[in-house]
Amino acid sequence: MNHPEMSLRLLGADQIQGLDEYLSAAGLPTPDLLQHDRMFYSFHRGETELGYGASKDGQARLIRSLVVDPGKEDPGSVPCCLEHLNA
Repeated sequence: MNHPEMSLRLLGADQIQGLDEYLSAAGLPTPDLLQHDRMFYSFHRGETELGYGASKDGQARLIRSLVVDPGKEDPGSVPCCLEHLNA
């Protein structure tokens, strides 16, 4: 599953408003987003933002959330986002 044009960008806690909006729109929880052990990412194809992901680090990485804009999704984009998030 390789989308070489897709990139992953690490976000700071001050850059997660879009993630919060996507999660809320999908009916997913957001109160824990600012906990200290969370890492946030945005997925891009070129300059087009496809969605967001969040993980929780610890002894084992937990993928906390993954949301992809349905209007920008194509076959393979979700597995590719998961692959990038789990790398």
